[in-house]
Amino acid sequence: IAHTATIAFWLGRNQWCSENGIGYAVWAIVLGMIPTNLLPSDKTIWIRKFAAKDGEFFIKCSLGLLAVELTVLASVGGPAMIVAWIGSPLAIAIGFALGVRLFKCSDKLAMLIAVGASWCGASAISAVAPIVMASSEEVALAISVVAFFTIIFTFLQPYLAIAAGMPDEVAGAWIGGSVDQTGNVIVSAAIISEEATEVAAIVKMVLNAGLGVMASVIACYWSMCHASEGEKSPKFSFVMLWDKFPKFTLGFIITSVILTGIVKERDGTLESEALPRAVSTLNKWWFAIAFCGIGLTTDLKKLFREAWKSGVIQVYLVANTLDIFLALGLSYLAYFVMV
Repeated sequence: IAHTATIAFWLGRNQWCSENGIGYAVWAIVLGMIPTNLLPSDKTIWIRKFAAKDGEFFIKCSLGLLAVELTVLASVGGPAMIVAWIGSPLAIAIGFALGVRLFKCSDKLAMLIAVGASWCGASAISAVAPIVMASSEEVALAISVVAFFTIIFTFLQPYLAIAAGMPDEVAGAWIGGSVDQTGNVIVSAAIISEEATEVAAIVKMVLNAGLGVMASVIACYWSMCHASEGEKSPKFSFVMLWDKFPKFTLGFIITSVILTGIVKERDGTLESEALPRAVSTLNKWWFAIAFCGIGLTTDLKKLFREAWKSGVIQVYLVANTLDIFLALGLSYLAYFVMV
């Protein structure tokens, strides 16, 4: 995987690729997908097994290493909350309501699809599944549908942003607030620029930080309105809040505090300029390895088959479209109009 990441960096630094937004992130995923989708599954099962586990680990470590000086974080943290905590809850509520009433989807599956499309993909689905008492088949179906379309939007949205001449900060916030899965957000934003990647990561981490709150609100709502007779849906507790809280967000905050302290102490020296660059370089290498892992675990045939078999594609498209347009409007408001 490390060798594949090196090749991805080499290809991504090519002048033509760099100018056309085909950076290391795209190459890492494409190169990673080659063995999984061209070789027999029994020949790559051990690779996919370890890549899935290590890829998730590297993504979380990379996000921890996406340390920024707190002065930068303070300038984008407020707008990030506007993008993350207004649009996504609205998309969940509307998507769930339309899924149940318009598309006649089961309430459990509609909720899983709505949170997966509007919050943070498989993580949100996994957090909400025990609350709504969803079966393993319903969870697998929801994750398959979300994963399938996430791949499409991961590459579609950044090129739309580039074609529209969208400012990097706005594009990053839009992607961070609407693309599912943290790893895919970084891949998508990296196609545009480093500035877009930084903003997208912060918006996504602000959104991820609210996962426990979102799960707790759904638990309260479900226990009052949707728990079937004989079912006992989990109720709100601070233990649930902590359990659903993404711990890598704490790593990001801690490393940002350390970086800010060192840079401030060494202000005006070569070290103060070199340290952020060194951390950024290490961050990119770990991301590249993680992206290769994402590619290795992406079986396009399986995802395509599951998507066509499902009856919840309409629910996903409605919820995700709402999330995309709400995030776009809020991104322009927070990072362009209010600046």
